Amino acid sequence: MKKYIYLLLFVLCFTMFGANEKEGLNLEITPKISFFMTKKQLEDSIKKSPVDSMIEESSKIYAYTDVPDMLNNVNKNASFLFADDQLLSSVFMKPSTLSEHKKIVNSYVNFFKNTPKNNLTKIENKNANAILYYNNAMLLLVYYDKINNSTVSVVQLANKELLDMRITEINNLK
Repeated sequence: MKKYIYLLLFVLCFTMFGANEKEGLNLEITPKISFFMTKKQLEDSIKKSPVDSMIEESSKIYAYTDVPDMLNNVNKNASFLFADDQLLSSVFMKPSTLSEHKKIVNSYVNFFKNTPKNNLTKIENKNANAILYYNNAMLLLVYYDKINNSTVSVVQLANKELLDMRITEINNLK
């Protein structure tokens, strides 16, 4: 099960974003974590060491436990993708019931409700209780993983192809 969770986090780790309620998405992933940090800067910031890692040719993914996300929700699992020792993506996974997940999604909606529409685009799939926020450089995807009964939050840098893929993904969730 642990390997499945890390594999899921690894697959999801190819996305990035940061959030600020007034500006929308920026270079912050959380108040303590920013894109392009080094692994050492990340660990100094969160005061944790990785519990697992996956290293490939051009990238490294490190998994941590009990890391707060942008809304300060502590997540059971968090993984971070580094390339050239720069943080490029994060995935947070928190065990939750469907009703708990709905509250988490509502927290994100409330967090971003005052962000001007020209700074941030929102796509919501109410049937799947999923939400996607994005701008021209980053995205935030929050959805419910029925297999692991968890809320998954993906924050990543984005380009047109990745945004198109995530928009299709959120529209196809059930």
